[in-house]
This record gives sequence, structure tokens and C-alpha cells, in this order.
Amino acid sequence: MRGVIGPTIEDATMPIIGFITEKRRKRFLIKSLLFLVGSATLFLAPSTGQSDQGAQLKDIPLDVVKYCYDARGMIADRGAKWNPADVINGRPQSRLINACQESDDFWQLTCEMGGRGHYFRIVKVHKKQNQWLQTEAQTYSHEPRTDCSAAVKSQKHK
Repeated sequence: MRGVIGPTIEDATMPIIGFITEKRRKRFLIKSLLFLVGSATLFLAPSTGQSDQGAQLKDIPLDVVKYCYDARGMIADRGAKWNPADVINGRPQSRLINACQESDDFWQLTCEMGGRGHYFRIVKVHKKQNQWLQTEAQTYSHEPRTDCSAAVKSQKHK
């Protein structure tokens, strides 16, 4: 204001408003950074595709594993190198994530399918009249949470 000597009302409130704004800005920045770090940990970290439970490929009958093969009839074991992309490089474009055997005639496989339409599958396979048949398959766009105890429980209720 012209002609006023000394501090004005705007001058008196500026430090308070500035302090609150600066404090909120810092709090917002800290929360944003924590959110970004947490998001990077959850979403950007590569999946190992390994589980503490379940069988490996060598333990599963070939007639059961075939339900997780890629288009070229290949599959990688848990933790093995594979090709999640759609560019053919000689590696399998599918990989075993988990395999559970509840009985001599029931397997549940969780596999990851690479390529242009990257997805995950849970396949249930039963043996009927000496032949392994796929009885159920579910497709997921994200890695499903699977463990062998859940597969055993679902099979016992049938």
C-alpha cells in the first residue's frame, strides 16, 4: 500500500502462510517419495517365479506338463532362463512357477506365458482312464498367489 509506513497486514501474514505452505510441501514431497519407493519395490522388481513349495519339471509327468507348453512345445523350469518377450530367441516362452501334486491322479500347475499377450495360467489336470486331461484352466493378467496347500484344500472339497 502506498503511503503506509511500517508493515502491512499482508506483510504480517506472509511468514505464517509461507511456513504452513512450506511445511505442507515438505510433507507432501516426503509422502510422494515414500509412495514411489514402495511402488517401485512392489511393481518394478522382477518376479523370480519361484516358490518354496511344489515340484520341478523333472518331477512332473510329461503328459501333465504339456498343458503349460508354449507354441513351440517348450517350457522353462522354475528359476531357469526363459523368454517373456515376443521376440523369438531360442528360449522357451513359458515357464513353470509352481506345481502341486495332491494325489497320484491330480496336479495343479501355475505357469507364466510370455509373448505379446503376456499372462499367467493355473491349470488343473486329472488322470482318468490312464490319460491325463485338463479339467480346469484360469488365466490371469497378474501373477496369482498360489501354494500347494490351497490346491490340496480345493481338491479335497470336490
